[in-house]
Amino acid sequence: MTKRRKITRPEYTNDFYGIYGIMGEEDTAVKYLQTAIDIDDLDRLTLVEDISGSEEWSVRDLFQRDVDRDRVLEKEVGIVDYLKNQMKQKFFNPLTIALLPIENSKIMTSITEKESTGQDEENDNIHIYESKGFYKVERWEDNFAKIHWNNKKVKLVALDGQHRLYALKTLKMTLDDDSNDVDLGLVNFSEWRIPLVLLIMPTQKKAGFDILGRARDIFVTINKTARPPSRAQRIILDDFSITSICCQEYLEYCHKKKTSKVPLLLFDWKATSNKDTVDCKACLLRVEELENFHMHYLVGFDQEEAQTLSDRQDIRFKTSDMDPGLNYKKLNWRESIRKRYRELWIPVLELFFSEFLPTKNYLKAMKKIEDSSTTDIQKKALKRLKYGITGGKEPSGMTAAIGKEVDNIILEHLQNQNEMLLFNKLIGLRGVLSGYNLILKDQVYSTVFKDTEDFLKPMKWYLKHINKAVRNNLFDDNPTTNKLLRHIVFDHNDNISSSSYRLENQKNRLGAFCALIACAYECNNRKHPKLLSQIDDYLSDLSNTLFGGYKRQVRTEISGERAKLTIDAFNKKVERKANTYTKRHINL
Repeated sequence: MTKRRKITRPEYTNDFYGIYGIMGEEDTAVKYLQTAIDIDDLDRLTLVEDISGSEEWSVRDLFQRDVDRDRVLEKEVGIVDYLKNQMKQKFFNPLTIALLPIENSKIMTSITEKESTGQDEENDNIHIYESKGFYKVERWEDNFAKIHWNNKKVKLVALDGQHRLYALKTLKMTLDDDSNDVDLGLVNFSEWRIPLVLLIMPTQKKAGFDILGRARDIFVTINKTARPPSRAQRIILDDFSITSICCQEYLEYCHKKKTSKVPLLLFDWKATSNKDTVDCKACLLRVEELENFHMHYLVGFDQEEAQTLSDRQDIRFKTSDMDPGLNYKKLNWRESIRKRYRELWIPVLELFFSEFLPTKNYLKAMKKIEDSSTTDIQKKALKRLKYGITGGKEPSGMTAAIGKEVDNIILEHLQNQNEMLLFNKLIGLRGVLSGYNLILKDQVYSTVFKDTEDFLKPMKWYLKHINKAVRNNLFDDNPTTNKLLRHIVFDHNDNISSSSYRLENQKNRLGAFCALIACAYECNNRKHPKLLSQIDDYLSDLSNTLFGGYKRQVRTEISGERAKLTIDAFNKKVERKANTYTKRHINL
């Protein structure tokens, strides 16, 4: 009988090269390797859900088990489609992968590691960290390193980036099924190198630091402390969104162009919070509000994923007049939109902010503050407000003085803002720009003056009439004296109602009121049929808004009669009285 030969299996079956690092003190230290892997190496990485027996783990241990497949696979907006999109830049943070020892389909609670030194084949010194049979790390003096592991005893599990890993694995399966897949060929998927950080966490001396507990702790820390960018930050950084691009261009114009009449300090471009009010009280508007203006009243909302212009944007950028025409197949087609925006819309915004009386006066006051800031401390305080820095290291002992001057400048700006009537509130500028949008949408200017609508001339015409309304106190912010704005801006309790603030509601409220004023003032000069027709349309929109407001007011006024009347009779009385109030208001 022939004696069987003993088969020797390698102690370690896999390896990666990378750069070695360590963070933490002895009891909490985490060793790691930074590397990049080929597409074929994705098979070495594991999702928790793919580990046999993981369904039996305790709930606490399933912190990274479920993948939101809709987030990964959803058409057009999922991660897979993003990675396959030829028009998108491809990069993401390194996947954070934990090296976890497995025994009987469960992650081991503890594993010991021994340190030693040795020499490689070229007699260079190496440091060795090894958990026998599980893994071995070899580190050279320059921190170049190699990790070996046994894939039967160790799993490389995603702690952070599991959705990206799932998407990458999905694409690799597609490529394995069809090596000639067109979409993957266009993005050169087979040549990608995936950034990776591999964590090694043996059990340390301190009690309570089991391996899975340490992995959970890192997972929670990564996801709790990771702070998504604020909307303002996204606007400034996003080179795909058309409305973001518009804001970037206008802010850059205010910042760099000496010809700009609008200082950068008008906008709270450094804001990191997500709220309506400015972080820096020296500023009048948040960058988010500037984008709101563009979305709702100027250029229109982005198409989904901004792969093309929306229909409204096509009109507002006058793409049919572009020479050469807009070519979406070119990767840099948005650069053409940046240039177009500078040509068509920056002059409009410059005119609006610098000639609309409330903002014009405010900008004059801002310039006066800047011109009077002549000392070194005052100049540094202005720089801190504008840019968050003072332009170099602050001299010793000057920081407190600069801070005090910053407070003084903010106080002056607040005093000037208080003189702006409704226009230091979100509702005011929204309403005026909404009215301008209605004038454009309804082609009032181009119809009356037989002129090609280039956006700037309608703004000049519109502002002439709106400024007259400002002088005539039609935007008086005292609800007891300005009855015109009752239920358009103010409710029956003399408060600005929450629905009056909404961007989309302006077309039936303050926006319609502003458009109506412009048409009515122009009618004093020429009674053009188009103007008369538009006045009727704007009055109709306002009548519906007024009627709803007066119904709420009347319900309060006659609430004492509710018990004496049937529901039907009470509602009819409310409508009759509200209708009377509405007609009286329209005739003011």
